[in-house]
Amino acid sequence: MLFNFAKINRDSSTKQKKYTIFKHKKAGVRNLIELPTLEKTNSYQPMTNNKLHLLLALTTILFITGCQKKTEKLIQFVVPRIGTGPSTGTESIRQNQNSKTWGLTIPAVSTPFGMTQWTPQTRDGEKKGISPYYYGGMQIQGFRGSHWSESAQKQDYGSFTIMPITDYLRTFPAERASEFTHENETSSPAYYSCMLLNYMTFVELTGTAHSGFFKFSFAEGKQAFILITPNSDNGQGYIKVDTVKQEIYGYNPVNGISQDAFHDAGFKGYFVVRFNKAFDNYGCYYQMENHKKEIELSAKSDIGAYASFKIKLKDVILAKAGTSFTSIEAARANLDAEIPNWDFEKTKTETEKVWNESLSAIHLKGGKAEDYTKFYTALYRSLLFPRTFSDVDGSYPAFDGGKPNRKVEQGHVYYDDFSLNNRRKAQLSLVSLIAPEQYEDILKSAKLKKEQGGWNADTILTDISVPYHYNNSDGAIERQSKVKSILKNDYTCFDGGIPGNDNSGLKSAWYVFSAMGFYPSSTKSSDYQLSSPIYKEVELNLNPKFYPGGKFRISLDDADTYKTFNKAELNGKEIPFVLKHKGLQEGGKLEFSNTGK
Repeated sequence: MLFNFAKINRDSSTKQKKYTIFKHKKAGVRNLIELPTLEKTNSYQPMTNNKLHLLLALTTILFITGCQKKTEKLIQFVVPRIGTGPSTGTESIRQNQNSKTWGLTIPAVSTPFGMTQWTPQTRDGEKKGISPYYYGGMQIQGFRGSHWSESAQKQDYGSFTIMPITDYLRTFPAERASEFTHENETSSPAYYSCMLLNYMTFVELTGTAHSGFFKFSFAEGKQAFILITPNSDNGQGYIKVDTVKQEIYGYNPVNGISQDAFHDAGFKGYFVVRFNKAFDNYGCYYQMENHKKEIELSAKSDIGAYASFKIKLKDVILAKAGTSFTSIEAARANLDAEIPNWDFEKTKTETEKVWNESLSAIHLKGGKAEDYTKFYTALYRSLLFPRTFSDVDGSYPAFDGGKPNRKVEQGHVYYDDFSLNNRRKAQLSLVSLIAPEQYEDILKSAKLKKEQGGWNADTILTDISVPYHYNNSDGAIERQSKVKSILKNDYTCFDGGIPGNDNSGLKSAWYVFSAMGFYPSSTKSSDYQLSSPIYKEVELNLNPKFYPGGKFRISLDDADTYKTFNKAELNGKEIPFVLKHKGLQEGGKLEFSNTGK
């Protein structure tokens, strides 16, 4: 996209436009997240000429019934920054906002189940419980290839950061960081952009399963440096410059945390960054030391490398990055396979298409406008994990110690980063419904982990307690009342819109199931407990290979979707508030109504 630099100046106070905004009723909430318009669009449009998508006021919640029939571009409803701040739900506020009540999400750009997620970085390092991006952060330190898992009990690992700066070299994250504004920030599952005000540089990024694509547009003719930093907190990183291939590559060893101490996980996060222009200058850095013309550094803290360019007014530099957990060569091969050209818009469009196809597994009608944003944002987060761990050729690091590298059969993927929360079934059950082919590979991956390192794969499928607010002792009316209250009050369209750590999509999957009106009971049963949906109609478009019925519809006989219902009928026959998995497989229609009692 073209960016109109005339619309930006250095005084951030002059960049404020008049927008329609939400006013959150809960005390202490300052940050606001935009909702996209619900009108039909020709294509998903990121920020153009420094204008945001129009914001929907909470008072304007009327929704055109069936509008999604007019467009398949469901990516427009996703707001990745939801959950990137302290949770604002009633229960989270009661718990005094400790880190476990934060969503700890990032505005991840990737494909579903992608190996690496691309995110702006407002917080450096790979510390336990510290997400790379925080909505309240006032400065951007770079753009990270991340493997963050959205949990206060985990840390990012094997990551690296890329950052464009101008004038002179600055290496430490806090020193090189640039101011930005959320008004000049655009975020979707397939695209992120913002203006780095300190450097008058507009950054855009998109990504694929293993690779990222960066576009740096410079507003001023100055010397530019693009820094690459392996984020090794314990000084074990490696970096090298190759001027012939116009690449900077390296690795960041993966370290687990056990009782707050690092231990070697036995494999590394490898990366290759390739530029579309020859370097005018280059070098490495160690902390504040500029090692000009040096091409390689390793085994020191705070190291990195840079490519330098003499920039003319409105110059654009492109960079592509490949990643792997097996080798630098594999990272390069992944990049070549996924982004073989220098067409940024093509890659972005292809990733948008992948997301639109994935999100279209579930269609909604009726209900409140903000609930569409909450639903499709939650569905997007539910499809980010488990993470692809294998390369395009199927190679992956063995589970116990990383060596030797192993390989899955052609056409299959090895996954890792399973959520170990005792209510994990929600997320994996949702994957089994809407991405059953990937789910099969996920189960195979769990079995391989068990064979290679004694990891208890059965923990994915057993000993799952019934989730909160789906207690068997509750009556159907009481259950609906509790669940719909949480959906309305604890999940919001704001940065604090997830009630606690998302835990690799766990809390998001709870929302998706609950908003549709049913939830997996336990691993000892294939039943689903019923609540009732918060939409007039939900349509699941299921893979007929696994679900012969193809489509399953859920509907209400009342436009007031937040009321409770006392009658459930499956294909015209009244049933208790329990749905058998067989019913989903065979397809049909589940209807909720009130008998007038």
